[in-house]
Amino acid sequence: MESKINFREPEFFNYRFKVWGNVRGFFIAPIFLIISIFSGFLVFFALRSFGPFEMVALGSLLFVYLFFLAISSWLSPFVHSNNVIEKHFQKLEPSEVMEVVYNPRRYKGFEALLELADDVGIFNINDGSLNFRGDSSDFVIHKEDIESIKFKNIGVRVLWLWGNGIVFKLKDPVADISGFTLYPRVGLTLPQYWKANRKFQERILSLGLKVTH
Repeated sequence: MESKINFREPEFFNYRFKVWGNVRGFFIAPIFLIISIFSGFLVFFALRSFGPFEMVALGSLLFVYLFFLAISSWLSPFVHSNNVIEKHFQKLEPSEVMEVVYNPRRYKGFEALLELADDVGIFNINDGSLNFRGDSSDFVIHKEDIESIKFKNIGVRVLWLWGNGIVFKLKDPVADISGFTLYPRVGLTLPQYWKANRKFQERILSLGLKVTH
């Protein structure tokens, strides 16, 4: 069988969901910011009222800000709607939920800015073939058709905290696609995401594909 990629119109992971996901994220993030500002100044003025503790007050203010930054980073998968996406696909079939970014990108312009992924869906490996069943695309890629893989950080969108996804370069284009990148799209917290990503990378490396840098 030949490797294949099929596209269709999205039903779940559509423009409306991407806008909603960003609005949700932009709503949650300011909540952490407002709480950190309020709490920080509350601690600052409480300690500053005691003259000798002014430097302690400044240190406490910085600590509170850093604490809430850490909390918001720890919950970044939740902020990016990973739990919503995972729940949707796990109802269909318990498996790994991934996002895929095609090369070239399927979506461009404003929609590409709204969401890094071109599609999200269920991923598994069967008999050395990569199988993806997404909301708007499906593919079966045999490992013999993969020229190489490399690791790539998901980047500034999640402050480089999610770690590396895997870029797959195809020997020959399939449906005008020369390659794609896979990242897990799971979890409420960073530790949950890191655990899933580590298992995903181990499974891909077990295929014995050529790794480039």
